[in-house]
Amino acid sequence: MTGAASQAYGEAWYWDERYRKESGPFDWYQKYPALAPLLRLYVRPHQRLLLVGCGNSVFGENMVQDGYQDVVNIDISSVVIEQMKKKYHDKPQLKCIIFVPNIQTLNPYGVSTAYYCIISCNLQIRRWM
Repeated sequence: MTGAASQAYGEAWYWDERYRKESGPFDWYQKYPALAPLLRLYVRPHQRLLLVGCGNSVFGENMVQDGYQDVVNIDISSVVIEQMKKKYHDKPQLKCIIFVPNIQTLNPYGVSTAYYCIISCNLQIRRWM
């Protein structure tokens, strides 16, 4: 990868182009099955989860298959979010939302929305009680 490409990781246009060209699922560091035992220790199936920078990963899909009931995927790429919405249209437990760096977008369900656990694409896991 060139330096220019890596510098564009924070830009929506970079990811839009990438997801137009590469449609297969991709997980950055770990797949859900490797982390499931750890997540089950701290996060209950009914607690709301936010997956930041979801891309076209199947991490959220695997969580829903494992019984999690409220998983929200967000990404800056409108291309991948549209792909994910189509793919998961029949899974109401898995929501896919375009993220624009704006606190109102992060909170599309109203002021009282809170996430028990936030997982980013680079697997920084945060838990709030």
